[in-house]
Amino acid sequence: MNHPFSVNSTYANNLGEYTVLEIKPPNMRIRYADGREQTVSIALQTRIWRRLQAPPPPPPTKRGRSRAASDRRGASFLGLLDSDFKDNVTGTHWRSREGLGGLVTKRLCSLTGKEYTSWAIYRRPECFIYAPHLPMRNRAEGVKLPKLLVELSPRDVRYGLYIEKSDEAMDDTWYWPCFLELLAEERWQQSLERVMDQHQLHWRVDVEQQDADGTYAPAGELTVSAFTPEAPFPTFAAFVDYLRTLPADQWCNLFLIATLSKQQALIQGIAVAETIAETLAALSPMYLELVRRR
Repeated sequence: MNHPFSVNSTYANNLGEYTVLEIKPPNMRIRYADGREQTVSIALQTRIWRRLQAPPPPPPTKRGRSRAASDRRGASFLGLLDSDFKDNVTGTHWRSREGLGGLVTKRLCSLTGKEYTSWAIYRRPECFIYAPHLPMRNRAEGVKLPKLLVELSPRDVRYGLYIEKSDEAMDDTWYWPCFLELLAEERWQQSLERVMDQHQLHWRVDVEQQDADGTYAPAGELTVSAFTPEAPFPTFAAFVDYLRTLPADQWCNLFLIATLSKQQALIQGIAVAETIAETLAALSPMYLELVRRR
């Protein structure tokens, strides 16, 4: 692929300036000003560098200013706070439509040319972003749907795709069966493997079992970063076969996510919204195809 990078030259991304040490497509080795070294995707860094080099947009027209004034998504977001990183939402505002949740949604709409909306999950440090026509009215409806996710923990930010499998029989309002059909197609396997590589995504499979008292407890967790002979699944197809054989009486939370450390997220400030939106935009074609099929 064409890219602007050369060894020993200096560039920048959302984390700051870096020097290119080595180029071995599809990745390259870089060193930040503080001495940290990292292997990164050439394709992803090319997009970030070109975005940073792009000229500012022209001043909005009078009509454009009126439209912009009515769009409050992300208007109050200035960056994540140290106090946002916890297992609850007390005293936080990042999930709101005027916060990070809204700004990511706004940027995602701009990057993809598609409409999305966001929803702050009650009492959980999570924000769902989804196609606005989907019935995300309550939990009973929401669990059936595919979601784009932004989630904070005490340690990091997680963002990507989230879909759930029921521990009971699923009717045609559930997207899980359709999702497995899509994953079984070679073209989508190839597409998702490219996205995984470019955006450092991994699969996380969280299985839950319902106890006698009706509460759910973890029954297993699995992380899959790549499909190689040394990995838990040598091929994408083997991973899909595994998902198909999950016990019918176990709930599954399936994620395809990237993570950004708390420190990196705080350093990025308001730019963290762009980092997240670019990854969600890369997942958007698959997400919209899944929604279209249903």
